[in-house]
Amino acid sequence: MRRCALGSRADGERTRVITALYLVLVGVSALLALSNWRLGILLMLFAGALQDPVRKMMPGAPGWMVLAFTPVLFAVFINLLLGPRNPWPALIAHYPRLSASLRVFVATLLLAGVVLVMKFGFGAWAVAAIGLVGYIFPLLAVLVGFAFVRSVADLQRFVLVYAVLTGVLLIGGAFEYWRVFPDWRAVGTEALDMYWIRHVPGYIVKLTSGFYRSPDLLGWHAGLLVMLSVMMSLYAKGPVARVLWLLLAGWGSVILLISGRNKMIFMPPIFVATAVLAYLYKGNVNRVATIAVAVAISLGIFYALDRQLEIDREYTDYVGVGTETAATRVRTHGVEAVIGTFRQSGFFGEGLGSASTGARYGKAAGIRTWQESGPSKLMVELGVAGFLAALLVALAIVRALFRCLDGMPSAGRDSLLFVGLLGIVAANAASFLVSHQAYGDPFLVTLAGFMLGMTLSAPRWAFGEQRARTAS
Repeated sequence: MRRCALGSRADGERTRVITALYLVLVGVSALLALSNWRLGILLMLFAGALQDPVRKMMPGAPGWMVLAFTPVLFAVFINLLLGPRNPWPALIAHYPRLSASLRVFVATLLLAGVVLVMKFGFGAWAVAAIGLVGYIFPLLAVLVGFAFVRSVADLQRFVLVYAVLTGVLLIGGAFEYWRVFPDWRAVGTEALDMYWIRHVPGYIVKLTSGFYRSPDLLGWHAGLLVMLSVMMSLYAKGPVARVLWLLLAGWGSVILLISGRNKMIFMPPIFVATAVLAYLYKGNVNRVATIAVAVAISLGIFYALDRQLEIDREYTDYVGVGTETAATRVRTHGVEAVIGTFRQSGFFGEGLGSASTGARYGKAAGIRTWQESGPSKLMVELGVAGFLAALLVALAIVRALFRCLDGMPSAGRDSLLFVGLLGIVAANAASFLVSHQAYGDPFLVTLAGFMLGMTLSAPRWAFGEQRARTAS
């Protein structure tokens, strides 16, 4: 008994030390970001990556820890958006239609906030605030991402930091799957009083979260690592660098599989399909062949690891189930869910934040929503006006990306990075179309917005080779 009490006291002391060190990291990172916002972006990756495992080790796993990285992000916003380097004028100059549609969309957010308060009272202000964060963070992140990349070196630095961090953190998924440290609170979701499984006729699939707070987040980060690694394997110089990136892609694929989240497992195939279509659009068949070779090698590494690690066949069988039901899910979670939401909630919807992840922490009673897909979430929270405004933003983004693609040199080496980012944007859009749940995570949605911003800035950094050849 005495030994257990001593062990518990020691565990509590370690948790307090780890929490204190993490909060110091966030504080110091925020201060550094106030003077160097580019460094702040990289430090934000550390703060965001570590917040979930630290949260799960804290007593009660407090919900506010999902925002633990935001002081660093706010410091970046303050430094960049309020300083002389504000990227908004440059974004307007490049994409005037996008900036105009964003203004309309922000106006509908304010209207949706009023709708929420009118329906559920002033006690719902916290729900509105949570919802507003979910929309404003990615919009601001787009601006920051647009300003971040001055050269390919900036993009490579960002990808390298993210890939190393994520590659290490994915080990938590392996720990959980093989029960290496079964009593470690940082691994799995027992600290959050959750147990994730999927019932399939004939078997059960146990979902894995590792160091992240849900299997959705593990799957998303593993999928992003796979996509970035394939992109960098195509861009890297020398066989050693290419092999290392391909090994990282294979490692990410294994963890993506055992996360059990089909909507994330389908992101890399959408990424590849988008890249192939982009190069076919530009008439560069050689690039398509290069992409095919990189994907084939990555799959070979994945299958070798899969056999060596002896992963249960239920996971691959479950992917097959997801493939069979994909078209049905797109239909039911897309058009049908939007129509059903309109019939149920009316023209103005339920109000800002009513379907957002974390809305349950608000004090308003009676807020009940069932929407899972991204489009139906927009309809229930923003009503018809906000849904149409969001559609205008989406169309403006598609138009802007096609404008970038039209200006891309068909054979430039740096265009590999642009096409890779374009594939990541398409994969995120497809995932959001089916389910918005993962995109309720502030850190995840910030990264998604940041990468969209980097993609939109490609004419300034990815097409320089063509300009140089033209000038010469």
